[in-house]
Amino acid sequence: MKKWKVVLPLLAVILLFNSTGFAANRIQYSILTIDGEKQTVREVPAFIDGQPMVSDVHPFIYKDRTLVPVRFITNYLKAEIEWNQKNKSVTINTSDKKIVLVINSSYVNVNGVKQKLPYDMPAKLVNGRTMVPLRFISETLGCKVDWDDENGVVYIQTSKDQENSITEVNINKDSTRMPKITINGTGTLKYKTITLEKPDRLVIDIENAKLDIKDKAVFDENGIINIPVGKAPVDKVCVSQFSANPSVTRLVVHLTKKANWNIASTNGDKTLEVSFVNKVQEIKKETVDGNDAIAIYNTETPQLNVLKLKNPDRIVVDVLDSTIENLQDSYGIELGFIKGIRVAQFTPDALYDQNDRIVRVVLDVKEGVSEPNVKIDTYDNKIVIYPEKAFWEDISYENSGDKNLLTINAKKPTEYTINFDHTKKTMDIYVPKDNIELNNGMVVIKDGIVNNIVVEDEGQYKKISIFFQTSILYNTLSAQGDSEIKIQIEKDQKTNPTDRLIVLDAGHGGKDPGAISPNGNKEKDINLDITLKLNERLNSLGYKTILTRDYDTFIDLYERPNIANTNNADIFISIHSNAIADENISGLQVLYCPAYESTVKETDNFPLADIIHEEVLAQTGAVDRGIIKRPKLVVLRETKMPAVLVEVGFITNPAEEKLILDSEYQAKIVEGITRGIERYFEETGY
Repeated sequence: MKKWKVVLPLLAVILLFNSTGFAANRIQYSILTIDGEKQTVREVPAFIDGQPMVSDVHPFIYKDRTLVPVRFITNYLKAEIEWNQKNKSVTINTSDKKIVLVINSSYVNVNGVKQKLPYDMPAKLVNGRTMVPLRFISETLGCKVDWDDENGVVYIQTSKDQENSITEVNINKDSTRMPKITINGTGTLKYKTITLEKPDRLVIDIENAKLDIKDKAVFDENGIINIPVGKAPVDKVCVSQFSANPSVTRLVVHLTKKANWNIASTNGDKTLEVSFVNKVQEIKKETVDGNDAIAIYNTETPQLNVLKLKNPDRIVVDVLDSTIENLQDSYGIELGFIKGIRVAQFTPDALYDQNDRIVRVVLDVKEGVSEPNVKIDTYDNKIVIYPEKAFWEDISYENSGDKNLLTINAKKPTEYTINFDHTKKTMDIYVPKDNIELNNGMVVIKDGIVNNIVVEDEGQYKKISIFFQTSILYNTLSAQGDSEIKIQIEKDQKTNPTDRLIVLDAGHGGKDPGAISPNGNKEKDINLDITLKLNERLNSLGYKTILTRDYDTFIDLYERPNIANTNNADIFISIHSNAIADENISGLQVLYCPAYESTVKETDNFPLADIIHEEVLAQTGAVDRGIIKRPKLVVLRETKMPAVLVEVGFITNPAEEKLILDSEYQAKIVEGITRGIERYFEETGY
């Protein structure tokens, strides 16, 4: 804890040290029963708003954390306490907070959200009394906690209007999302907003807040921080100390046009997230370029994620960074195979971040329609959806029993050429332009066999490209000179490991050692050791593999996904070892990039991450640190194929470091990843 000097009334100091038995130059200890064992702990005097805390059980330090009797919360923080004997849990209720702590649990539930205790100290039963972590409880309830090193005294300030410091202002300019402004403070951030025109600006005044950015070089001569953004709808952000008495920090967001915005308080109200949202305003049927279509009108140019779901069949269009404005729950629009449309503000699932705002548009499919497909275009603020037959009447793709049939209708008898690349899983069909009428564009299929179909011009030909999700067999049912080109397609049931190419990436290398453990072990060496073992195991099963490096050398971050993309790999696996300042942290993490967060991804990456995560946990018994979205990691974002990064464990944890270096444990990691790969291919048919 940092040193915080406070001037207290002399009488209060005398009362505190007399009533608690403390002296300024002496430390008091007590023997208490904690977790059934006698423990010697150091007692801690506490001041609350400058007054000594009086209790029959003194606060004390246990494992570098301060615990206080739960009744202190009732007496001093004006909260109500409920004790559940059966669950051994204590519930703390205020007007705006509900905190549930379970004895000896490292997790806490705040307002219905489960989270890990940040200071890694659970509630404890001590001499039959419930003791709770002081800093977490106080800060969650909006108090400020500081420590006087010289006298060993803790100070708590309960005033909600205490002055805060603004310590960071960050701009997220992700390539596929609208800018997000994050403002971090030391306490609860209260704010007011003003909108200005000519030019358009959003002004955010944070009350009782001192601008405390450590890097003084970012300020101009007028004491203003100018942050260029240059991504619609934000031109730049200016930050300054607007007034000193009272303290007000002002952010002026200069906009390129009028925009819809939202401000969310997170991190116990110590962080403000300013995001700009698209509003979905209207859905209707209309004619676009001579074709019947469904038009979705928005206030911004939206980003989309398209899914196909079954039982019942439906096509889902998720409009990202968006909210609903005066829309109905359902529309009785019929067009082609679409029998109706439903729309709602979607609660994010595992595909998305829990703070994402998503409008989900569901296209319900008529009964008896197999493999429905749509073409989707975006024109500025309008999304246009064409059911397959409404757009490409001269191309059909349908299921006919065990085999699918692709039919291309020409204007007249025609010659054509079919080029099929088994390795790349692509088929290109060339038809003379004069013999066919096809608009350029793309249709998303994703039926387990075909990923999408693309029509484009290439010289004097129309090129129809089919991108497959799996290895296929095909049979041409039409002859040269026919006016219909018919190709029968089916999944190759004999696909075996020799048809799969896996790129294995040993993280770091050469001049980049990665993390280094307290014992001097380098992450790059551990990653390579495990990767080589994984390569040997996969080769023994017949899989084709490429290693981004097979010895200690430096490979550029962008070169790694380029190797995979150039060779049209089926999947990409990157091996890493984790590190953190807290040596008590251990466990397995699997990282991935959602397809909608990348401009190159061709399929959803979560299933691969989920399956490998399950299998490695099953083999190793490691602590589960979860499946984490990391869209900014180059090796995950820039790989076209499904890709995951496996953090096999923390080399900063002495026990886990020893495990990771052990060849038998490495074999378990390898086996888990291998089983995950095989299960992924089997279950997805990719």
